[in-house]
Amino acid sequence: SEAIGVVNACRALGVPVAVSFNVDRYGDLVNGESLTKAILQVDQETRHYTTYYTLHCSSPETLERLIERPGYWKERIFGIHTLTHIPTRMLAAIKEHFPNLKILGGCGFNFSSLDELCRLFVAQ
Repeated sequence: SEAIGVVNACRALGVPVAVSFNVDRYGDLVNGESLTKAILQVDQETRHYTTYYTLHCSSPETLERLIERPGYWKERIFGIHTLTHIPTRMLAAIKEHFPNLKILGGCGFNFSSLDELCRLFVAQ
């Protein structure tokens, strides 16, 4: 996989690396591969060298599907980028299910959701 090659190259150079996956509306990679499997495979084949992962999602429905999926992979997600508005009601669930989330962005966040998001994250 391309991600494995990039991570191995960065490891060989001693350079930190983050991997970002585009996910389809069902929460899988655009090639149909399971996101869970992809993260597991990259971590296994690179000895967990990836500093963190980010996701590029298209809709709130995609995030809802990802929230429902169990697995350690959620702890590896540090960023989510969206293309459409994320309802404020989803922000607490996003934070709860992605405990290491530090980066949120994209067109999906308006001033209202950013205000709520700041309240959630600063309240820690």
